[in-house]
Amino acid sequence: MIKNIRIRGFKSLEDVTVALEPVTVLIGRTGSGKSNFVQAIRFLRDFLTDRNPQRALQLHGGHWLKVICATATDPIKITFSVGFAAPGFQEGFAYFLSFRQAHPHGDLIVNEEHLALGGKVLFHSRQSQWVEPPPLINAPAPTGTAMLGALTGVQESTIAHLVLTNGIGCYAFPDNVLMHSQSSNHQPNASGLRDDGGNFLPAFTEILTNLQSWRSLLDLAASLRKLKSNLRSLDLEQPSRQRIAVTLESEGRRLVFPLDQESEGFRRLLACLLALYQTPPKQTVLFDEPEKGIFPPGLPILAEEFKNYASQGRGQVILTTHSPEFLDHFEPEQIRVVEMAGFGTRIGRLAPEQTEAIRERYLKTGELLTVDPARLAEPTPVE
Repeated sequence: MIKNIRIRGFKSLEDVTVALEPVTVLIGRTGSGKSNFVQAIRFLRDFLTDRNPQRALQLHGGHWLKVICATATDPIKITFSVGFAAPGFQEGFAYFLSFRQAHPHGDLIVNEEHLALGGKVLFHSRQSQWVEPPPLINAPAPTGTAMLGALTGVQESTIAHLVLTNGIGCYAFPDNVLMHSQSSNHQPNASGLRDDGGNFLPAFTEILTNLQSWRSLLDLAASLRKLKSNLRSLDLEQPSRQRIAVTLESEGRRLVFPLDQESEGFRRLLACLLALYQTPPKQTVLFDEPEKGIFPPGLPILAEEFKNYASQGRGQVILTTHSPEFLDHFEPEQIRVVEMAGFGTRIGRLAPEQTEAIRERYLKTGELLTVDPARLAEPTPVE
């Protein structure tokens, strides 16, 4: 999981440091910067996937002016510092990446990068020069872009790269989610379910046709059955296998119809479950307002799935929400408050008096969005 992250210079995130839990819920007023936090992690992932800043910018507005902080002054910089764990390593990784403007009005280029494992630096470059070269006899020269995942013989770098690329899913589903599976891929080199769920058919097929993950389909259907009691199963339409079929059962008789005839709320809940049950699984999944459009009885089902994802060791969940009913299903320790101070976003833990009020049952977590708006602990803690 991502244990902590510091982001500087990205949109409204002038300088934020956030400690993350196995399940972390970001709450705050509209425009406070919750989505910017999710988009920043997505930008880092998209850049590292191709190690090409301009391709990443194409996915985030098309120009560096779309991603830099509005109050930034020269020299323009965007930096990420990430502490995270990886399968097979007892010690934690620390990764730092800094972008700068090549010249006034120029594009963003990599300025500095370093990777450490358990406090030991594996490599460190600055302005296309090695400060600390990787432990290779013939180390390649820095190329002006990220070296993470580009160093043959440094397996630690390869694993760290996988965690920060294929290991992260950032989901914001459109209203027509799961209506039409798209073959075109606007998310280069994407692995697993795409951010918009557009490739849901191959993602579903992968679960269905893999005997090691087929049990997950039964668990997925069992969760949906809590919302739709007459649901019998989800399957591929035969023999074409080009659509997902929903089977309902009543008094021993079954009715089969295509998924695109289901309600938006059902499709949204299923899309979230596909993100959680996809194979191979993601190490960290982020959801921007996953509760949107879901019928209220579906909210405890979704919250339970998110918590199970973490408690069962399948991965980490980070989400934003505006729903009091949904927030009621999470603990105060899992909440991070997001607020706008001037023109910059601040993110931190819940004020201790509100945490205590929730523990003593004087306040429900959902009421942090209604009767007693969530407040940051003061002073904002350095995580």
